[in-house]
Amino acid sequence: PPRPPPGTRLTSTLSSVMAADTSPPRGSARKYAQALFGISSYPGGASDSVVHLPTLIGKLQAAVAEEDACCSKVGRGDAGRRGHGRAASLCNPREQARDVLTAARSAAAFPCPSLKAAAAAGKLGALPLKVSLKACRKRSILPKFIRAVHEGCLGRELDLTGLSLGDLQLEALLCDAALVPAEKVNRWRLRDTRISAQGVGALMGVLNWETELLNLARNDIGLKGMRCLAGRMGEGRLPRLRSLDLSSTGINCTTLVLLSKALLQCPFLLRLDLNHNGIQDGEPLGEMVAEHTHLSRLSLNNNYLSGRAVGAFFEGVLQNARNGGQISDIGIAWNGFGKSNALAGAEAIAAVLAESVTLYHLDLSYNSLDSDGCAAIGKGLRDNHHLYGLHLVGNSATMDADGFLQPLQDAGLPGQVQAVALPGQLLSGDPRMFSANCLASGKTAHKPTPQRSLTRRNNDSVTSLATACSSGSEVPLSENDILRERDDLEQVSTCWACEGWTRVELQWQVPSGEPEPQAVWAFTSLDGFRSALRLHRLDSGADRFAAARMVPGGCKLGVIFQVDGAIRTAPGMSKEALGSPVEVRLRSCLEFPSSGSAKQTVEVSEMGLVNCAVCSQQDRDHMHGQRTVLLDGPDGCPVQMLRVTETEFKLQFKRQRSAAFFTGFAKETPRVMDECLNEDWSKAKIGRIVGEADWPAVQKVLKDNYRSIVAVYRLTSTLGVSGETSFGVNQIELSDLVAQAGLIDSRTRIADVDRLFIAAKVINLEMKRGLAVRNDKALSRHQFLEFLLRLADQRFVQTGETATVAEALQRVLDAMSALGDTKVAELDHFLEELHTEVMDDVYKSHRQSLQAIYKEYSGRNTKPGLANFMSFAEFQELLELVDAFTSDFPRQRAGFAFRMGMMTQSEETYASRFQEMSFVEFQHALGAVVCLRAKFAIARFAELIEDFFSKRLSLALSAGRGVGKSRGCS
Repeated sequence: PPRPPPGTRLTSTLSSVMAADTSPPRGSARKYAQALFGISSYPGGASDSVVHLPTLIGKLQAAVAEEDACCSKVGRGDAGRRGHGRAASLCNPREQARDVLTAARSAAAFPCPSLKAAAAAGKLGALPLKVSLKACRKRSILPKFIRAVHEGCLGRELDLTGLSLGDLQLEALLCDAALVPAEKVNRWRLRDTRISAQGVGALMGVLNWETELLNLARNDIGLKGMRCLAGRMGEGRLPRLRSLDLSSTGINCTTLVLLSKALLQCPFLLRLDLNHNGIQDGEPLGEMVAEHTHLSRLSLNNNYLSGRAVGAFFEGVLQNARNGGQISDIGIAWNGFGKSNALAGAEAIAAVLAESVTLYHLDLSYNSLDSDGCAAIGKGLRDNHHLYGLHLVGNSATMDADGFLQPLQDAGLPGQVQAVALPGQLLSGDPRMFSANCLASGKTAHKPTPQRSLTRRNNDSVTSLATACSSGSEVPLSENDILRERDDLEQVSTCWACEGWTRVELQWQVPSGEPEPQAVWAFTSLDGFRSALRLHRLDSGADRFAAARMVPGGCKLGVIFQVDGAIRTAPGMSKEALGSPVEVRLRSCLEFPSSGSAKQTVEVSEMGLVNCAVCSQQDRDHMHGQRTVLLDGPDGCPVQMLRVTETEFKLQFKRQRSAAFFTGFAKETPRVMDECLNEDWSKAKIGRIVGEADWPAVQKVLKDNYRSIVAVYRLTSTLGVSGETSFGVNQIELSDLVAQAGLIDSRTRIADVDRLFIAAKVINLEMKRGLAVRNDKALSRHQFLEFLLRLADQRFVQTGETATVAEALQRVLDAMSALGDTKVAELDHFLEELHTEVMDDVYKSHRQSLQAIYKEYSGRNTKPGLANFMSFAEFQELLELVDAFTSDFPRQRAGFAFRMGMMTQSEETYASRFQEMSFVEFQHALGAVVCLRAKFAIARFAELIEDFFSKRLSLALSAGRGVGKSRGCS
């Protein structure tokens, strides 16, 4: 079998050493490992030792020479044979040095770009290790998070969430100012990184005064770590801190006192998260909140606050409101303070609700409050007109569709609270309450309230639930309805703020010719048409009655009007039949008193449900009918924003844009493909294969499939191509292509493919005179077309399977269509995602750097007086310098990225433009590199492009200034 490329065995040996195999390496492999890592015994700190480059190079080059001894025996006549041509081409010192670098990169022992530059210059001396690597060696740990830190450091933010670093790894990383520029980073996201007090101490030593965000959630930092943090804040060294997350950090009463006092030295703190801790005392936090007038959001979910502790905390909140504070969002869900001194806590909450004008959102979910505690909170809400969002699920209270809190009466199962609905009232409480009663009784304990429809994410749920209410059928709850910790961003609740409830005005226009009614009511599908909303006549003089109510965003609202004693729908309202009849109880008033003989209930079966858009809506801003989220405003006050991505939000605001970076890029159009086909058809030796009578049929087949043919050629022409040779399909890759297409059998063998390759490669003397691109060992595009025709004739016509060359060609193209169609789709998808405004913004932000790099790494092969261009060799050299190659994007695919960025040219024989890269094509080729590195996972394309430009291209700028003269660049 053919031998592997040089350095392969060496690379795998070094990789096995890094993997810490159970048995030590033997023989020469052990010596190489010792030379590379300085190992005297195995295992033990392999990757932590200092690299001594002179010894390394000597040993490894000897190993490469030993492995490549077989290549020296390969004669020139055998160099083109399968399996030996590529190995023989690598028998030179430059390629051996490159193999050494490949082995070193697999061991991840030193910075590749610097070593590559030194190898190319012939200066393979001792290079110093990075500071972080030295720190890892000192601590006897593996430097396995360097790449993750590179990817997580974006501008002024460092995101290492979930990396499980540990204290030693964090200390080593923080020692390297080049890797972690602590003096620039002001947003630290270290959630779930397994650091303790030691890691917190190291972090506090590098935090700068500009730090705005610090997330240490899910790290057991303990008392000592909290003292380090509190000491840093207490000294006033984090004056600009705006967000602090200490959830699941083991905070107890002792550490809470230290933290509360230190937080007062952070005057601009807006958000504080202390979820999932052991907090039992609310007094320290209450004292802190009373004095901290800038704090806006505070979350204490999943702690152990008792009713008395909640009371002490909300006394501080009340004092904050009286002092002109900005506290607007409080969460104390899952504390269970209803089991101990619940009334004291409820009364303190009620006092805040009665006085605060800034509290906008309050989460009291799952605190086991009884009806007395909920009634106390209800008293505080009686005159509150500022609270917009309230969560009460998991307590003995419900909230109707109009936002009124209704305490429940105790009944039913022990330990359960049964909802007793007053006439015309909508209840929504603990979703598990209804489920438990159903399980206990074997049937519906009480009719499911229509509010449960809010947990079903479809517009028809209101109708179905209203029908279920009237029929008394069971409505089973899903597992999501009874989850303990539901995500507010996903689960639907009755909170007006979280669910994007909006104000909708219901109107009744008096039809012309009818007398003005005495009274008008509206029944809605939100409560199954039970409660009535009285409409009042407008003072504007128009014959209209109107009233407003809050409606969930995106809800399909059904409305039925009672006009005096008749049930009607508004004129022009679209109608929709109910699934089953609904009984509506008629209302009366002073203007329209009830008559004893009149019927009190009316059965409605044909009245229609209408969409909210039919109703006149007063609030038609951009957030109408959509779910929203509360964010911190620049002044600390909450801001209600749409729950959309940043990209979607930016697209709502169009601005005048300059010409996009891809303006001059021409895509593959049918016209371009026709020009390519005409050029290739005119150059191929068609007359020797196809009769003139069959030309139209063959041309039609080619025209229908030529873009797929070009895509296959584009791919295969880059395989096995080095920077100094032209693009073309060599004999080995062509045989592999035919074999993969399933066109090799007993009648068409590899030898036949080689013969057809040679026949297609022959060029007459007249064509040779004006050739601009010469490649004696590969097929150009028109020769590839001729090869396909010869293959169709050999495989199908001469064997009698088809009668014409057109049919045979179609069968050949069908066999290759899977590969061709895939590459066409990939190219279209790539260009579609690249040619967007988001990507345009990224490229424009780095335009100067890209232009400088293009100028520095192009022009070496440009003839005097011609426009500057970048050759494939220069492009490949740039990729090597910035260390762009990965396991997903090896060096062999650089040519494919180059050609993906190039515009398709019709002429590839008498002009070399198809391999001369302009600046706009250079930008596309860099995008192709990032795309291929991510295996066409373009979901994070813009982010990956930004990261590649910020971190990789800076290496090219710094290295290019030192080698410009030797490369002949200005």
